[in-house]
Amino acid sequence: GSDGILKQEWDIAKGERIWLLLSYGINGQDRVDVKKAEKALDDTASYWKDWVGRSETGRVVDLGSYGRMVERSALVLKLLSYDPEGNIAAAATTSLPEEIGGTRNWDYRYTWVRDTSFTLQALFNLGHMSETEGYIRWIEKLISGHGVENMQIMYGLRGETELPEEELPHLEGYKGSRPVRTGNGAAGQKQLDIYGELMDAALKLSDYVGKIDADLWPFLRSICEHVTEHWMDRDSGIWEVRGGPYHFVYSKVMCWVALDRGIIMAQRYGFPGDTEKWKNVRDNIRAEVLDRGWNKEKKAFVQHYETDALDSSNLLIPVLGFLPYTDPRVASNMEATRRELGHDGFLYRYKGDDGLSGEEGTFLLCTFWLINNLVAIGRVDEAEKLLRRVERTANHLGLFSEEYDVTWKEPLGNFPQAFTHIGYINSVTSLRQSRQMNQEAGATVSFAKKLLAGKIVLNDGEPRQDIPSDDIVSRLKDAMNVLRGAFFDTTKGRVAYERMKTSRAY
Repeated sequence: GSDGILKQEWDIAKGERIWLLLSYGINGQDRVDVKKAEKALDDTASYWKDWVGRSETGRVVDLGSYGRMVERSALVLKLLSYDPEGNIAAAATTSLPEEIGGTRNWDYRYTWVRDTSFTLQALFNLGHMSETEGYIRWIEKLISGHGVENMQIMYGLRGETELPEEELPHLEGYKGSRPVRTGNGAAGQKQLDIYGELMDAALKLSDYVGKIDADLWPFLRSICEHVTEHWMDRDSGIWEVRGGPYHFVYSKVMCWVALDRGIIMAQRYGFPGDTEKWKNVRDNIRAEVLDRGWNKEKKAFVQHYETDALDSSNLLIPVLGFLPYTDPRVASNMEATRRELGHDGFLYRYKGDDGLSGEEGTFLLCTFWLINNLVAIGRVDEAEKLLRRVERTANHLGLFSEEYDVTWKEPLGNFPQAFTHIGYINSVTSLRQSRQMNQEAGATVSFAKKLLAGKIVLNDGEPRQDIPSDDIVSRLKDAMNVLRGAFFDTTKGRVAYERMKTSRAY
């Protein structure tokens, strides 16, 4: 009508379908082509079913009862990706509050280098590889015109560098949580951890593909060179605090990761680089973190050198290989983090001053990091109990928010949040792999006991032509999975079998 509102009512019986056509402009259609619409719907469903069931790396993880929820999380991450460029949005929303009625309301409709790198790791765990190669290509193309020294922590989905933060005072906000914001002022921050996250993603790509293209190496080498010159700088850290900059422990650890992964790739593939210098700097970073980042009284790693407050991001120290899980500092840091930052089992990111007013909820990704630590040190039952609790914070569609109010049992922050779905996928795969390994180890011990007891005879009876193939099938499948990952051509979307026959693995 003239008021710009169109109303229509239908009576629909079970099994009936109504097609709605939305068009714009004078050349729009005025009728629905039902056959065309049905084909489009079928094609869309086929695309997503094919993608979620695809395994480019050959990884197969028995997800058990977690399968459906993990599938939902994978679809969320893929839906947050911007396919033409290869990058991934942190969330689909802006200004959903971290505290009801509070001011911590941010715009997450952009692509963070850190978030995307974490996303790719989760997709790797489920067997997806094309997304990682596409993203690293996008970053390399973006930075080739600006230099690593000018790399931002986030960009618009089309590569926009200007993301001015503005407030929209005419909007009330979710449950009166003002201000509503567009843009994000953190885009101008220095955050040194992004280099480690990028290099870690690149190494994972090389692990599965079996190589790193030589034309990518100058870009990756420039990251290592930049880190050697700037790792001693202060920054704003992974949580983008607005009261810094400081010497964040996690940022220093990720600088160590960047050089560690660069050294591995240079030595593995014979790429040129000043690896001796990188090794010296890597060792210096480690020594400084263990000296200045460790609090002897709390027996834990601090958030930054200028405080005795803790930070959940330091739960990643063993995950990243900075310290082994067997190091006593790892277990003591985990327990101290639970004491200081825990709330009914869930973890806050930190509780120190960050230059902002108000409070926030428990951070679900950090709780998943805790679960991963528990799995790694063998407390699998405890980890699974906590995982089930966090799983119940998802809504009826299997979607997670960024944070959670344990008292009011209410989701907080932007939604759906890639970070949280990443954490869920990684925790489930870690848990299920641990369960599987324990079962296999138990089976091996059982077999050994029977063998030593003289209760098993192999090849008993007459020779058989129909040899049981279960063992052969399993070993052959594992070998083929390695080959598929090493020779998957992401540009063509298929395994390059024709190149396989000359390889040692073949």
